[in-house]
Amino acid sequence: MLKHLFKILWNQRHQNGWIFAELSLVFFALWLICDLFIVRIYTYHQPLGYNVENCWRLSFGNYPSTAPEYVSDTTITKGKAMLQIMDRMRQVPQVESVCVAFYSSPYSFGNSWTSILPCSADSTRFTDKNFHRYVVSLGYFDVFRVKDKSGGKIDARRSSQLYDGILVTPELEHEFFGNMSAVRRSVKFPNATNDIKIAAVTNPIRPDDFKKPEAALFQLMNDKEILQQTDEYGYSPNDLEVTVRMKSNMTQDEMNEFIAQGNGFSAGNLYVNGASSWLDQRDNILRDSFQRMTVFSLIAIFTLLNVFFGITGTFWLRIEQRRAETGLRLALGSTHRHIGWLFTSEGWLLLTSVLPLALVVIFNFCYMELPDTNQMDMSAWRFILGFLITFVLMGTMIGLGSWIPARRAMKLQPAEALHYE
Repeated sequence: MLKHLFKILWNQRHQNGWIFAELSLVFFALWLICDLFIVRIYTYHQPLGYNVENCWRLSFGNYPSTAPEYVSDTTITKGKAMLQIMDRMRQVPQVESVCVAFYSSPYSFGNSWTSILPCSADSTRFTDKNFHRYVVSLGYFDVFRVKDKSGGKIDARRSSQLYDGILVTPELEHEFFGNMSAVRRSVKFPNATNDIKIAAVTNPIRPDDFKKPEAALFQLMNDKEILQQTDEYGYSPNDLEVTVRMKSNMTQDEMNEFIAQGNGFSAGNLYVNGASSWLDQRDNILRDSFQRMTVFSLIAIFTLLNVFFGITGTFWLRIEQRRAETGLRLALGSTHRHIGWLFTSEGWLLLTSVLPLALVVIFNFCYMELPDTNQMDMSAWRFILGFLITFVLMGTMIGLGSWIPARRAMKLQPAEALHYE
Protein backbone atom coordinates (compact mmCIF):
# COMPACT_ATOMS: atom_id res chain seq x y z
CA MET A 1 0.00 0.00 0.00
CA LEU A 2 2.90 2.31 0.76
CA LYS A 3 4.26 1.92 -2.76
CA HIS A 4 0.82 2.70 -4.14
CA LEU A 5 0.63 5.87 -2.02
CA PHE A 6 4.01 7.04 -3.33
CA LYS A 7 2.79 6.56 -6.90
CA ILE A 8 -0.33 8.61 -6.21
CA LEU A 9 1.65 11.46 -4.65
CA TRP A 10 4.16 11.43 -7.49
CA ASN A 11 1.46 11.53 -10.15
CA GLN A 12 -0.12 14.51 -8.35
CA ARG A 13 3.20 16.20 -7.60
CA HIS A 14 2.22 19.53 -9.17
CA GLN A 15 -0.87 19.85 -6.98
CA ASN A 16 0.92 18.43 -3.93
CA GLY A 17 3.75 20.95 -4.28
CA TRP A 18 1.58 23.73 -2.90
CA ILE A 19 0.40 21.49 -0.06
CA PHE A 20 4.03 20.60 0.68
CA ALA A 21 4.96 24.30 0.89
CA GLU A 22 1.96 25.02 3.12
CA LEU A 23 2.75 22.14 5.49
CA SER A 24 6.41 23.19 5.69
CA LEU A 25 5.52 26.74 6.69
CA VAL A 26 2.87 25.61 9.19
CA PHE A 27 5.21 23.02 10.71
CA PHE A 28 7.88 25.66 11.36
CA ALA A 29 5.35 28.13 12.84
CA LEU A 30 3.89 25.47 15.16
CA TRP A 31 7.37 24.43 16.27
CA LEU A 32 8.09 28.01 17.34
CA ILE A 33 4.88 28.06 19.40
CA CYS A 34 5.58 24.66 20.97
CA ASP A 35 9.16 25.60 21.78
CA LEU A 36 8.07 28.78 23.54
CA PHE A 37 5.54 26.85 25.63
CA ILE A 38 8.18 24.26 26.52
CA VAL A 39 10.54 26.97 27.77
CA ARG A 40 7.87 28.75 29.81
CA ILE A 41 6.36 25.61 31.35
CA TYR A 42 9.71 23.98 32.10
CA THR A 43 11.10 27.15 33.67
CA TYR A 44 7.97 27.72 35.74
CA HIS A 45 8.13 24.23 37.30
CA GLN A 46 11.81 24.34 38.25
CA PRO A 47 12.74 24.78 41.96
CA LEU A 48 12.92 28.41 42.99
CA GLY A 49 15.58 27.88 45.64
CA TYR A 50 13.36 29.42 48.33
CA ASN A 51 9.87 29.17 49.77
CA VAL A 52 7.56 32.05 50.73
CA GLU A 53 4.64 30.06 52.12
CA ASN A 54 3.63 31.18 55.63
CA CYS A 55 6.00 34.16 55.29
CA TRP A 56 4.77 37.65 56.16
CA ARG A 57 6.44 41.00 55.68
CA LEU A 58 5.99 43.25 58.70
CA SER A 59 5.25 46.95 58.58
CA PHE A 60 6.07 49.34 61.42
CA GLY A 61 4.68 52.52 62.85
CA ASN A 62 5.79 55.10 65.43
CA TYR A 63 3.64 56.19 68.32
CA PRO A 64 2.96 59.93 68.13
CA SER A 65 3.72 62.08 71.12
CA THR A 66 -0.01 62.27 71.88
CA ALA A 67 -0.42 58.49 72.12
CA PRO A 68 -0.63 56.93 75.60
CA GLU A 69 2.07 54.39 74.58
CA TYR A 70 4.54 57.14 73.69
CA VAL A 71 7.79 57.12 75.68
CA SER A 72 10.20 59.99 75.93
CA ASP A 73 13.24 57.74 76.38
CA THR A 74 15.61 58.70 73.55
CA THR A 75 18.24 56.04 74.30
CA ILE A 76 16.36 53.42 72.24
CA THR A 77 17.25 54.13 68.65
CA LYS A 78 15.18 52.93 65.71
CA GLY A 79 17.58 50.07 65.06
CA LYS A 80 17.64 48.88 68.69
CA ALA A 81 13.85 49.00 68.84
CA MET A 82 13.52 46.87 65.73
CA LEU A 83 16.03 44.28 66.99
CA GLN A 84 14.15 44.05 70.29
CA ILE A 85 10.87 43.45 68.50
CA MET A 86 12.47 40.74 66.35
CA ASP A 87 13.89 39.02 69.47
CA ARG A 88 10.48 39.09 71.15
CA MET A 89 8.76 37.65 68.11
CA ARG A 90 11.19 34.72 68.04
CA GLN A 91 9.97 33.77 71.51
CA VAL A 92 6.34 33.52 70.41
CA PRO A 93 5.23 29.87 69.95
CA GLN A 94 3.44 30.56 66.63
CA VAL A 95 6.59 32.07 65.09
CA GLU A 96 9.19 29.83 63.48
CA SER A 97 11.83 32.37 62.46
CA VAL A 98 12.40 36.08 61.81
CA CYS A 99 14.86 37.84 59.51
CA VAL A 100 15.68 41.22 58.06
CA ALA A 101 16.84 41.91 54.51
CA PHE A 102 17.96 45.04 52.71
CA TYR A 103 16.40 45.17 49.22
CA SER A 104 16.85 41.39 49.10
CA SER A 105 13.67 39.45 49.88
CA PRO A 106 12.11 37.19 47.21
CA TYR A 107 9.54 38.93 45.02
CA SER A 108 10.49 42.30 46.45
CA PHE A 109 11.27 45.27 44.27
CA GLY A 110 14.81 45.35 45.65
CA ASN A 111 17.46 45.09 42.98
CA SER A 112 21.00 45.51 44.27
CA TRP A 113 23.94 44.69 42.01
CA THR A 114 27.68 44.80 42.57
CA SER A 115 30.98 43.90 40.94
CA ILE A 116 33.11 41.20 42.48
CA LEU A 117 36.28 39.54 41.21
CA PRO A 118 37.94 36.18 41.88
CA CYS A 119 41.46 36.44 43.21
CA SER A 120 42.97 34.53 40.32
CA ALA A 121 45.08 35.20 37.25
CA ASP A 122 42.09 35.36 34.94
CA SER A 123 40.10 37.81 37.04
CA THR A 124 40.48 40.56 34.43
CA ARG A 125 37.70 39.08 32.32
CA PHE A 126 35.20 39.81 35.12
CA THR A 127 35.98 43.50 35.51
CA ASP A 128 32.87 44.65 33.62
CA LYS A 129 30.39 42.18 35.15
CA ASN A 130 27.86 42.89 37.87
CA PHE A 131 26.11 40.27 39.97
CA HIS A 132 22.92 40.33 42.03
CA ARG A 133 23.70 40.97 45.70
CA TYR A 134 21.49 39.92 48.61
CA VAL A 135 22.18 41.70 51.90
CA VAL A 136 20.44 39.71 54.64
CA SER A 137 20.58 38.57 58.24
CA LEU A 138 21.41 34.98 59.13
CA GLY A 139 17.76 34.16 59.79
CA TYR A 140 17.00 34.78 56.11
CA PHE A 141 18.03 31.23 55.20
CA ASP A 142 15.64 29.74 57.77
CA VAL A 143 12.74 32.02 56.92
CA PHE A 144 12.87 31.42 53.16
CA ARG A 145 14.15 27.83 53.31
CA VAL A 146 17.37 28.55 51.41
CA LYS A 147 19.73 25.55 51.60
CA ASP A 148 23.35 25.05 50.71
CA LYS A 149 24.39 23.33 47.49
CA SER A 150 24.26 19.86 49.04
CA GLY A 151 20.80 20.48 50.52
CA GLY A 152 22.07 21.10 54.05
CA LYS A 153 20.88 23.81 56.39
CA ILE A 154 22.66 27.16 56.61
CA ASP A 155 22.49 27.88 60.33
CA ALA A 156 24.20 29.61 63.24
CA ARG A 157 26.72 26.80 63.77
CA ARG A 158 28.65 28.22 60.82
CA SER A 159 27.94 31.86 61.66
CA SER A 160 31.56 32.87 62.25
CA GLN A 161 32.53 31.71 58.74
CA LEU A 162 29.42 33.19 57.17
CA TYR A 163 29.81 36.65 58.71
CA ASP A 164 33.48 36.86 57.74
CA GLY A 165 32.85 35.77 54.15
CA ILE A 166 30.12 35.64 51.56
CA LEU A 167 27.84 33.00 50.10
CA VAL A 168 27.48 32.50 46.36
CA THR A 169 25.06 30.63 44.13
CA PRO A 170 26.22 27.68 41.97
CA GLU A 171 25.99 29.90 38.88
CA LEU A 172 28.50 32.37 40.30
CA GLU A 173 30.68 29.48 41.47
CA HIS A 174 30.76 28.12 37.92
CA GLU A 175 31.31 31.61 36.50
CA PHE A 176 34.44 32.10 38.60
CA PHE A 177 35.89 28.61 39.12
CA GLY A 178 34.33 26.31 36.54
CA ASN A 179 33.72 22.84 37.93
CA MET A 180 35.88 23.41 41.02
CA SER A 181 34.41 24.16 44.43
CA ALA A 182 34.27 27.81 45.45
CA VAL A 183 34.28 27.18 49.21
CA ARG A 184 37.25 28.82 50.96
CA ARG A 185 38.40 30.46 47.75
CA SER A 186 39.11 34.19 47.79
CA VAL A 187 37.26 36.99 46.03
CA LYS A 188 37.36 40.74 46.37
CA PHE A 189 35.31 43.79 45.55
CA PRO A 190 36.84 46.31 43.12
CA ASN A 191 39.12 48.86 44.81
CA ALA A 192 39.00 46.83 48.06
CA THR A 193 42.26 46.16 49.87
CA ASN A 194 41.26 42.92 51.61
CA ASP A 195 40.16 39.59 50.18
CA ILE A 196 36.98 37.78 51.22
CA LYS A 197 36.53 34.04 51.58
CA ILE A 198 33.55 32.22 50.12
CA ALA A 199 32.00 30.51 53.12
CA ALA A 200 29.34 28.43 51.37
CA VAL A 201 27.54 27.81 48.09
CA THR A 202 23.74 27.99 48.23
CA ASN A 203 21.23 26.14 46.12
CA PRO A 204 20.34 27.81 42.78
CA ILE A 205 18.27 30.97 43.26
CA ARG A 206 15.75 32.18 40.68
CA PRO A 207 14.53 35.82 40.68
CA ASP A 208 10.97 34.65 39.98
CA ASP A 209 9.00 31.75 38.53
CA PHE A 210 9.64 32.63 34.88
CA LYS A 211 13.41 33.20 35.07
CA LYS A 212 16.32 30.82 35.30
CA PRO A 213 18.78 30.71 38.25
CA GLU A 214 21.16 33.65 38.35
CA ALA A 215 24.72 34.27 39.44
CA ALA A 216 24.36 36.00 42.81
CA LEU A 217 26.03 36.46 46.17
CA PHE A 218 24.83 36.84 49.76
CA GLN A 219 26.34 39.20 52.33
CA LEU A 220 25.32 38.75 55.95
CA MET A 221 24.51 41.67 58.23
CA ASN A 222 25.36 41.37 61.92
CA ASP A 223 23.45 43.30 64.58
CA LYS A 224 25.75 46.30 64.32
CA GLU A 225 25.20 46.56 60.57
CA ILE A 226 21.46 46.08 60.99
CA LEU A 227 21.43 48.98 63.47
CA GLN A 228 23.34 51.15 61.03
CA GLN A 229 21.09 50.28 58.08
CA THR A 230 17.92 50.80 60.12
CA ASP A 231 18.99 54.15 61.51
CA GLU A 232 19.98 55.29 58.03
CA TYR A 233 17.10 53.98 55.90
CA GLY A 234 14.23 53.59 58.36
CA TYR A 235 11.41 51.06 58.15
CA SER A 236 10.08 51.35 54.62
CA PRO A 237 8.94 47.85 53.52
CA ASN A 238 10.73 48.40 50.21
CA ASP A 239 14.02 49.23 51.96
CA LEU A 240 14.49 47.19 55.12
CA GLU A 241 12.24 44.14 54.93
CA VAL A 242 11.48 42.33 58.17
CA THR A 243 9.92 38.93 57.48
CA VAL A 244 8.44 36.42 59.89
CA ARG A 245 7.72 32.78 59.08
CA MET A 246 4.75 31.35 60.94
CA LYS A 247 4.62 27.69 61.91
CA SER A 248 1.14 27.23 60.40
CA ASN A 249 -0.79 28.65 57.50
CA MET A 250 -2.75 31.79 58.43
CA THR A 251 -5.24 33.97 56.63
CA GLN A 252 -4.87 37.74 56.49
CA ASP A 253 -7.51 38.17 59.21
CA GLU A 254 -5.80 35.63 61.46
CA MET A 255 -2.46 37.38 60.97
CA ASN A 256 -4.03 40.75 61.74
CA GLU A 257 -5.48 39.32 64.95
CA PHE A 258 -2.09 37.82 65.85
CA ILE A 259 -0.40 41.21 65.39
CA ALA A 260 -3.12 43.02 67.34
CA GLN A 261 -2.80 40.64 70.31
CA GLY A 262 0.99 40.85 70.37
CA ASN A 263 1.56 43.14 73.34
CA GLY A 264 5.29 42.66 73.07
CA PHE A 265 5.52 43.63 69.43
CA SER A 266 6.70 47.11 70.29
CA ALA A 267 9.82 48.76 71.67
CA GLY A 268 10.33 52.41 72.45
CA ASN A 269 7.95 54.21 70.13
CA LEU A 270 8.21 51.59 67.40
CA TYR A 271 5.50 48.95 66.96
CA VAL A 272 4.33 46.40 64.41
CA ASN A 273 1.19 47.77 62.76
CA GLY A 274 0.56 45.16 60.08
CA ALA A 275 1.77 42.28 57.94
CA SER A 276 1.39 41.37 54.29
CA SER A 277 1.74 37.90 52.80
CA TRP A 278 4.67 37.23 50.50
CA LEU A 279 2.36 34.94 48.52
CA ASP A 280 0.20 37.97 47.72
CA GLN A 281 3.33 39.87 46.75
CA ARG A 282 4.29 36.97 44.49
CA ASP A 283 0.90 37.13 42.77
CA ASN A 284 1.32 40.86 42.22
CA ILE A 285 4.80 40.44 40.77
CA LEU A 286 3.76 37.61 38.44
CA ARG A 287 0.42 39.07 37.37
CA ASP A 288 1.85 40.58 34.17
CA SER A 289 3.68 37.34 33.34
CA PHE A 290 0.52 35.28 33.78
CA GLN A 291 -1.45 37.74 31.69
CA ARG A 292 1.13 37.51 28.91
CA MET A 293 0.96 33.71 29.07
CA THR A 294 -2.83 33.82 28.89
CA VAL A 295 -2.78 36.13 25.88
CA PHE A 296 -0.15 33.99 24.18
CA SER A 297 -2.17 30.83 24.90
CA LEU A 298 -5.24 32.38 23.30
CA ILE A 299 -3.18 33.40 20.28
CA ALA A 300 -1.77 29.87 20.07
CA ILE A 301 -5.27 28.33 20.23
CA PHE A 302 -6.49 30.76 17.57
CA THR A 303 -3.50 29.84 15.40
CA LEU A 304 -4.14 26.12 15.85
CA LEU A 305 -7.79 26.53 14.86
CA ASN A 306 -6.80 28.47 11.75
CA VAL A 307 -4.23 25.83 10.86
CA PHE A 308 -6.81 23.09 11.38
CA PHE A 309 -9.43 24.81 9.23
CA GLY A 310 -6.80 25.57 6.58
CA ILE A 311 -5.65 21.96 6.44
CA THR A 312 -9.24 20.71 6.45
CA GLY A 313 -10.15 23.06 3.59
CA THR A 314 -7.09 22.05 1.58
CA PHE A 315 -7.72 18.33 1.88
CA TRP A 316 -11.47 18.79 1.46
CA LEU A 317 -10.90 20.45 -1.91
CA ARG A 318 -8.35 17.79 -2.80
CA ILE A 319 -10.76 14.95 -2.04
CA GLU A 320 -13.70 16.65 -3.74
CA GLN A 321 -11.67 16.88 -6.94
CA ARG A 322 -11.13 13.13 -6.81
CA ARG A 323 -14.78 12.01 -6.61
CA ALA A 324 -14.48 10.10 -9.85
CA GLU A 325 -11.48 8.21 -8.48
CA THR A 326 -13.47 7.46 -5.33
CA GLY A 327 -16.39 6.06 -7.33
CA LEU A 328 -14.07 3.96 -9.48
CA ARG A 329 -12.37 2.48 -6.42
CA LEU A 330 -15.73 1.65 -4.86
CA ALA A 331 -16.90 0.08 -8.11
CA LEU A 332 -13.77 -2.09 -8.21
CA GLY A 333 -14.42 -3.42 -4.72
CA SER A 334 -12.71 -1.04 -2.27
CA THR A 335 -14.54 -0.64 1.01
CA HIS A 336 -15.60 2.69 2.45
CA ARG A 337 -13.16 2.27 5.33
CA HIS A 338 -10.32 1.56 2.90
CA ILE A 339 -11.12 4.75 0.99
CA GLY A 340 -11.07 6.77 4.22
CA TRP A 341 -7.72 5.35 5.33
CA LEU A 342 -6.30 5.89 1.85
CA PHE A 343 -6.95 9.65 1.89
CA THR A 344 -5.81 9.98 5.52
CA SER A 345 -2.60 8.02 4.84
CA GLU A 346 -1.85 10.28 1.88
CA GLY A 347 -2.00 13.28 4.22
CA TRP A 348 0.31 11.64 6.74
CA LEU A 349 2.73 10.67 4.01
CA LEU A 350 2.77 14.28 2.80
CA LEU A 351 3.56 15.38 6.34
CA THR A 352 6.38 12.82 6.57
CA SER A 353 7.87 14.15 3.35
CA VAL A 354 8.00 17.62 4.95
CA LEU A 355 10.09 16.44 7.93
CA PRO A 356 13.58 16.49 6.32
CA LEU A 357 13.18 20.08 5.12
CA ALA A 358 11.60 21.17 8.43
CA LEU A 359 14.40 19.45 10.35
CA VAL A 360 17.09 21.30 8.39
CA VAL A 361 15.37 24.68 8.75
CA ILE A 362 14.71 24.29 12.49
CA PHE A 363 18.23 22.98 13.12
CA ASN A 364 19.77 26.02 11.43
CA PHE A 365 17.36 28.28 13.29
CA CYS A 366 18.58 26.79 16.58
CA TYR A 367 22.22 26.85 15.46
CA MET A 368 21.96 30.61 15.02
CA GLU A 369 20.51 30.77 18.59
CA LEU A 370 17.42 32.62 17.43
CA PRO A 371 14.99 30.85 19.83
CA ASP A 372 14.87 31.94 23.47
CA THR A 373 18.07 30.72 25.11
CA ASN A 374 18.15 33.26 27.94
CA GLN A 375 15.89 31.21 30.21
CA MET A 376 16.73 27.75 28.88
CA ASP A 377 19.61 26.39 26.81
CA MET A 378 18.82 24.82 23.45
CA SER A 379 19.50 21.23 24.52
CA ALA A 380 18.92 18.07 22.51
CA TRP A 381 15.86 17.06 24.53
CA ARG A 382 14.29 20.51 24.08
CA PHE A 383 14.81 20.30 20.31
CA ILE A 384 13.49 16.73 20.06
CA LEU A 385 10.51 17.34 22.36
CA GLY A 386 9.39 20.41 20.42
CA PHE A 387 9.82 18.54 17.14
CA LEU A 388 7.79 15.53 18.35
CA ILE A 389 4.96 17.67 19.80
CA THR A 390 4.75 19.61 16.54
CA PHE A 391 4.70 16.38 14.53
CA VAL A 392 1.91 14.91 16.69
CA LEU A 393 -0.16 18.10 16.43
CA MET A 394 0.27 18.28 12.69
CA GLY A 395 -0.47 14.58 12.30
CA THR A 396 -3.65 14.90 14.37
CA MET A 397 -4.87 17.92 12.41
CA ILE A 398 -4.09 16.28 9.07
CA GLY A 399 -5.82 13.10 10.20
CA LEU A 400 -8.96 14.98 11.19
CA GLY A 401 -8.70 17.30 8.19
CA SER A 402 -8.55 14.30 5.86
CA TRP A 403 -11.00 12.03 7.63
CA ILE A 404 -13.86 14.55 7.80
CA PRO A 405 -14.09 15.14 4.01
CA ALA A 406 -13.21 11.47 3.40
CA ARG A 407 -16.27 10.37 5.39
CA ARG A 408 -18.46 12.43 3.06
CA ALA A 409 -16.82 10.85 0.04
CA MET A 410 -17.25 7.40 1.60
CA LYS A 411 -21.03 7.85 1.70
CA LEU A 412 -21.27 8.25 -2.06
CA GLN A 413 -22.67 5.40 -4.09
CA PRO A 414 -20.33 4.19 -6.86
CA ALA A 415 -22.74 5.10 -9.65
CA GLU A 416 -23.25 8.61 -8.26
CA ALA A 417 -19.51 9.18 -7.89
CA LEU A 418 -18.85 8.01 -11.45
CA HIS A 419 -21.15 10.75 -12.79
CA TYR A 420 -18.26 13.18 -12.07
CA GLU A 421 -16.15 11.36 -14.63
